[in-house]
Amino acid sequence: MKIKLMDAYFKDAKFVLNLKNQPYVRKNSYNKNKIRWSAHIRWFKQNYKYYKIICADHHQIGYVRVNKEDKNGDIHIALLKDYHGKGIGTKVIMDMVKKHKNLTTQVVIDNTASQRMFEKAGFKKIGVVMRK
Repeated sequence: MKIKLMDAYFKDAKFVLNLKNQPYVRKNSYNKNKIRWSAHIRWFKQNYKYYKIICADHHQIGYVRVNKEDKNGDIHIALLKDYHGKGIGTKVIMDMVKKHKNLTTQVVIDNTASQRMFEKAGFKKIGVVMRK
């Protein structure tokens, strides 16, 4: 399976929203609520430049987003469920680390699969975020 990262364009908004609204993605997000199209489209218009679409054999299978400010950046990734556990996420994260230094991420405490994926890509746990 050949994995390729493609620049995201505004036309990719529907794919990204559909993936973000998958129950397994919402479960592992800080905001558990389903995202409305109107809110997503306003946000995506301003932020699609931070996205790469993950493709396998010319099919969209996920996205990675790096919000980069100055020397620091925040990385987010989501894959279609059929592609979980195949090392794709780890490889994509490692590729992004080569391009962007000083990346961080926040992972929901129960999402041990994502924690392992980021650890395999060289990330270290540095604390716990608590919210009320």
